[in-house]
Amino acid sequence: MEHKVAAVWTRVSTGKQADNNGSLESQKRICDEYAASKGIRIKEYFGDTNESAQTEGKLYHNMIEKVAKDKEINVILVASYDRFIRTGPEGIMTKAYLKAKGIYVVSATQAIDPDSAAGTFMENMIFLFNQFGNSLRRDKAVVSMTDCQRKGNWYSKPPLGYDKVKIDKDHILTVNETGKILRDAFIWKATEGIGDIEKVQRLKGLGLSKILHNPFYCGYIQHSLLGDEVIKGNQEILIDEAMFNKVNGISNAGYEHKEITEPFPLKRHIICSDCGGYLTGYTVKARGRDYYKCNKKGCKGNHSIVQRNCIRSISIVLRKVFEKYKVKVK
Repeated sequence: MEHKVAAVWTRVSTGKQADNNGSLESQKRICDEYAASKGIRIKEYFGDTNESAQTEGKLYHNMIEKVAKDKEINVILVASYDRFIRTGPEGIMTKAYLKAKGIYVVSATQAIDPDSAAGTFMENMIFLFNQFGNSLRRDKAVVSMTDCQRKGNWYSKPPLGYDKVKIDKDHILTVNETGKILRDAFIWKATEGIGDIEKVQRLKGLGLSKILHNPFYCGYIQHSLLGDEVIKGNQEILIDEAMFNKVNGISNAGYEHKEITEPFPLKRHIICSDCGGYLTGYTVKARGRDYYKCNKKGCKGNHSIVQRNCIRSISIVLRKVFEKYKVKVK
């Protein structure tokens, strides 16, 4: 190859590495020095940022596509093969695809002849060993994360309503302003017995759409890494366990759902004659009566139905329907 024209590809795995350790600058310097010593003209630089170690990003695939279409570039220059791609099989296939187009992947720090059988074998082995190393590191990370949670520490992004700071090796989670709103939502549900529709409407007024029924808020940790195990956490408790159980209909003894008598059994089963929306239930305490009414915004209907009259009417209709069918006993 007499005239070598290169595209330089630099990459790190995380944003923290990109910002702090100077690896991108070092990779670029190594490639520049190698190109100068080998008489390679650098036409373009690609990457210069972080790409996930688990899944190569759009920048990488865009670089491959652009280089493959460029009629001048015949070298992709990297500081080392593990900077080209982290997945072994994909690296081998991509390298073969580029080589078929006359484009070679060259490492500035690993002298390998890409045209020899031994060189091709060594390149492929490097890609596979790099992936093996990544897999080992991932396994160790999973063990560390699991151990962290077994100690009651939440290592990842905290649930809604919490702020997290790391002090030494400890993850400290505290309730923030959103968490205080969530605490009010739990109290409303537990003490006032408001229904789901009313609850959502009141929470929307505070900027929230739903209450997260998550045991994290009463001091426990559940995570896929722990399987079915529930761990007592070290986070600040948003509500006590008794209130959480009451909100979720759980008995303190066996975490079983309580038998609940629905005060408005026809809610979500009867519709407004004007707009077709579901009727919701409410109680007029002064009269001691339960009513159904349309609560849909914008509905012009302004009618309320006394619950006992509604149930009586529906029972009559159902009785007439069932009377048409007779069960024959053999």
